[in-house]
Amino acid sequence: MRKINQYNQQKNISFFLLLLLGTTYTILIGIIVTKILPGFIMQLLYIIDTVKHETYLLDLLTSKDFYIYLIGGLVICYLLIRYIKATIRMAISIVTSKIYTDSFTWVHNNEYVLIDSSESLAFTSGLLFPKIYMSNSLIDKLSKDELESVLLHEKLHQSNYDPLRKLIQDFLSDLIPFMPDKSFIFHNYSLLSELSADYNYINMRGNKKNLLSALDKMLKPTKVVIRLNISNFSFNHDRVKILLENDKFRTKRYFSSITFNISSVLIFSFILLNSSIFIVCNNIEECINAVVYTTYDPDPMPCLQSSSQFHCSVFTKNHQKNSSTSI
Repeated sequence: MRKINQYNQQKNISFFLLLLLGTTYTILIGIIVTKILPGFIMQLLYIIDTVKHETYLLDLLTSKDFYIYLIGGLVICYLLIRYIKATIRMAISIVTSKIYTDSFTWVHNNEYVLIDSSESLAFTSGLLFPKIYMSNSLIDKLSKDELESVLLHEKLHQSNYDPLRKLIQDFLSDLIPFMPDKSFIFHNYSLLSELSADYNYINMRGNKKNLLSALDKMLKPTKVVIRLNISNFSFNHDRVKILLENDKFRTKRYFSSITFNISSVLIFSFILLNSSIFIVCNNIEECINAVVYTTYDPDPMPCLQSSSQFHCSVFTKNHQKNSSTSI
């Protein structure tokens, strides 16, 4: 009876948790934007108004709200820039991976694509329709049994759509700026992905000999300068130590770290969502028009004098001593 691939089960669970982490983090960004952005915009309007009319600069510089929303706005800009950069890097990875596979001269085999290369290569590429690629140099180097171990390893990558998963993993790693054990979490997901593919062969054939022999012949890791969303068969020290039973996968720490980060994001999102310390302005468009397009200079503030229906507490807090206008 075929053994259950525990590493593959752990990988599937951890991938779901990574998706959950990415989803909760995206929700958190949305909450931060909706909570802080209105106040940040109002502070920018306050700056424009102060510079334009050369008044109440001291109030601006001594306002606690000003610094809260200025720093919060800069944090929003940083997080959104990371989102854009992560998206761009993902798109570049897709294109470069396609260019990389198309750069080889290849012929189709029943089970894999044979490519002409002087390097010993074995990898799975393709997002929705993954294919296994193996070089003629690798086939010449390995025995029949070793070649089978590599092929069965790559077949699990193929059936699990691991190139697509790697693309998502890299995107989340680029997206999330900081969190406890971030590098440990993403590194060990990659390790789980390789171990699950290794044990696909080990559980089917009942030994590790040919797999370790193939890894030994591919001792030098493949150097890839550009990021590719491929799952490649290459030497990895942590992976080999676990296969040789000189080390163990840190399951408890790994899943504890992911669970802790998801919980932390959810708790912080709930606190932020229910917080009342942030400004809710329903008249930003009117405030912009009042500050930007007002040409006269009444006392004390054109945005306060031009309309009585504004409800922005930023201006109220900063100018309630100097204005009798109802906001």
